[in-house]
Amino acid sequence: MFKKSIAFIAGCSLFLALGIASAQTNVPLKVLVINKSGGYPHTDAIVALGDLLKNSATPWNMVVTAQDDGANFTLPFLRGFNVVVFNNNTSLGSVIQGTAQAAFIQWMQEGGGAIGFHGAMDHSDTWKWYTDNMALSKFSGHSGYCDAPNSQVMVDTVKTAGVVRSEKPEYASLLAVLPKTHWTWCDEWYAYTSNPRNLVDMLITIDEKTFTPSNVMGDHPVTWAMKLPAGPTGKQGRFFYSSRGHAKPVFDDANTKSMVHFGLCWAAGLGFTAASCQTATTSALEIPFVKTSMDARVVDGSLMIKVTGTGEHRAEVYGFNGRKVAEIITEGNQDISFTDLPKAKMYLLKVKTGNQVLTKRIVL
Repeated sequence: MFKKSIAFIAGCSLFLALGIASAQTNVPLKVLVINKSGGYPHTDAIVALGDLLKNSATPWNMVVTAQDDGANFTLPFLRGFNVVVFNNNTSLGSVIQGTAQAAFIQWMQEGGGAIGFHGAMDHSDTWKWYTDNMALSKFSGHSGYCDAPNSQVMVDTVKTAGVVRSEKPEYASLLAVLPKTHWTWCDEWYAYTSNPRNLVDMLITIDEKTFTPSNVMGDHPVTWAMKLPAGPTGKQGRFFYSSRGHAKPVFDDANTKSMVHFGLCWAAGLGFTAASCQTATTSALEIPFVKTSMDARVVDGSLMIKVTGTGEHRAEVYGFNGRKVAEIITEGNQDISFTDLPKAKMYLLKVKTGNQVLTKRIVL
């Protein structure tokens, strides 16, 4: 039997260790936090996220400005920030209104970035543009807060149109610091009128067998990222959202802190490291080149692959119809064995390490 593993970006651990590029510049991130709630007030959670951002301003290299609502939103004002944080703003359309909405829309179409938590999806339909262009679904209900304290979440591995969106290189630095298996989170879990999976890059989901959802979605989203269509300037606004955030203890969690920090960097169009957001002089999301070699052969009816090289390798086996039939993820110099593949078949082998992909066809 072969080893199974969550499908992470090949070499993401090395990516985190080496950084996103050799030539980097620290970028002070200018963050605007909106705290007012137009509906249910998550008061202690709003304070907790605000405190996290304020206390992290120096170590995360940020300048943080907080205000209640968007009454002073103008285009010149918003251009002074990299990211707007929607801090549990239920009924967002009553928090940002009229000309402030128009200014925010134009800013996003110029390539602005926003990050939202929990209540930022609750009654989002109070602002139609936000629902149609950023939320991409509507809040329909929630579980009890921490009714199931051992609820299990996971990095998303579900394929959409044959692609696992969380495998994109721009998310590698987040996935590198999150657990590689299910982990336990406790919260009030939101459900939605529709699953935005086909419209976003899904990053984290939750196992519905480990809690009682307000309505069963099966594939239950928790955290995702999306980009708006390119605006007049050719730039794309970015929005990062997580349903995490109902109460203060949520923001004491190390994985949540990493998610918040990554979301800020990503929404600003920057790379993420544990220290700060980074921008590179070449490609902002370049994966270091890793030299790998592989040799494949049939031994006693089994497919054997010898992989030589550093970093994390993903060995994949595809059938004649192009469908993946087996996968093993390993590290370093390894001999990999696929013992239970059907015989008298031709297979395509792929070994992926960092930005390198090796292929070979073989008949078993």
